[in-house]
Amino acid sequence: IAPDRGVMIVEEITPATVAERGSFFSRADYVCKEYRGEHPIDPDSRSRAGQKLLDCIGNLFDVVADPGWMVSSWKLDIARAWNVLGEITSPLHVDGHVHARIADAIESQFPEIAENQPELLARHCTEAGLIEKAALLWGKAGQRSLSRSALVEAIEQLTRALRQFAALPATPALRREQIKLQVALINPLMHVKGYAAPEPKAAAERARVLIEQAEALGEPPDDPLLLFSVLYGFWAANSIAFNGDAVLELSEQFVALAEKQRAKVPLMVGHRLMGHSLLCRGDIAQSRAHLDRAISLYEPAEQRPLATRFGQDAGPSALIHRSWAMWVLGYPETALSDAHRAVKYVRESDQAATLMFVLAHGSLFPHTFRGDYPAASAQAQELFAVADAKGALLWKAAAMFVQGCILGLTGRASDAVQTSNSAITLYQSTGSIIYVPYFLSYLASAYARLAEFKDAWRCIGEAMTMM
Repeated sequence: IAPDRGVMIVEEITPATVAERGSFFSRADYVCKEYRGEHPIDPDSRSRAGQKLLDCIGNLFDVVADPGWMVSSWKLDIARAWNVLGEITSPLHVDGHVHARIADAIESQFPEIAENQPELLARHCTEAGLIEKAALLWGKAGQRSLSRSALVEAIEQLTRALRQFAALPATPALRREQIKLQVALINPLMHVKGYAAPEPKAAAERARVLIEQAEALGEPPDDPLLLFSVLYGFWAANSIAFNGDAVLELSEQFVALAEKQRAKVPLMVGHRLMGHSLLCRGDIAQSRAHLDRAISLYEPAEQRPLATRFGQDAGPSALIHRSWAMWVLGYPETALSDAHRAVKYVRESDQAATLMFVLAHGSLFPHTFRGDYPAASAQAQELFAVADAKGALLWKAAAMFVQGCILGLTGRASDAVQTSNSAITLYQSTGSIIYVPYFLSYLASAYARLAEFKDAWRCIGEAMTMM
């Protein structure tokens, strides 16, 4: 295909050439790849092709409006055409009215595309200067991405929505939507950046400020869970940073507010938070009592969809922490049963965040302590793959540490030292501290096996200082 093939393709996009359906779309795909740099094309030819493509957009509108082919299978292929058009027009500084026409055509002719790909419509509305509409669409896209565990995409889309909301005149309706999206942003940031990283903490603080400002205007949140989600964000940041007094106080606030409002879901989450907080402070018996209460209140059908509001699905999270408590209390079989139940629950859903949480904690306890290194290794490998795919640094670090732990326990101390040091560095880069003393104890053991006692004592000293 000649470098100026894009011009030839443009000239063929007319109602008269609709019959050449297959060849048209294969060539359109080729042009799109040229713009992405997948095929060689010189800058001048690319520019000429781009201008021709802009000139022919009106012809494509004529094709779309032709009722003769709308009833055919062309309707399936037109989604590809809109994506091609979006990719081509994005870098070419197309006039806003062109994007407005594209957005109108998508909404009027292809409502299923508008519903299932709001980010496509949002992009054209943004370029068309339809800021409020674009903000709502970016928010919808971000919520959809979050629900399917596309964490990085959710952050990008929610951030774009919030940036556009900030440029709009404030109204009660827009304030409510802005608060909802600001709260939603906390969850993907926690998993991608780390619970105690600056970004999720700033998002939670911003959400708190927005809620307080709205309340000062006589606009309390219409969703009672919003405040609980913000409170969870503060709890999570303090928990992973190992601020024991703060997490216990926040847990107590959470439970007290839930009891005051007689809110079943927040009460269940609150007992889970209390259980985890007490567990990490060493109050194992009280921890178990709260985790028992949380598990008794758990109803998967009702509460599983709320995982995007509280970090993870609270049911499997409570089970995996109770497995830790049961192990320490001397009930290894019960601990193993809870861990298996947690995995079973999470396999029944499609929630990557909960899966990563359960795999990380389940591979540490009880599999490693039982000496079931193959099971622990399998979970760590799965965790690493999921965390890597989702861009979740915290959980990637956890997977690396479990792998380093197993290497040390199976006689590969040198590899354990290298892997564990990398894991601790990555883990701490997210602001996380809570499990570092535990990690350091295994690293000290690996150093001791290598007769590097100075480094072993250093690790022990660092762990004791953190405690």
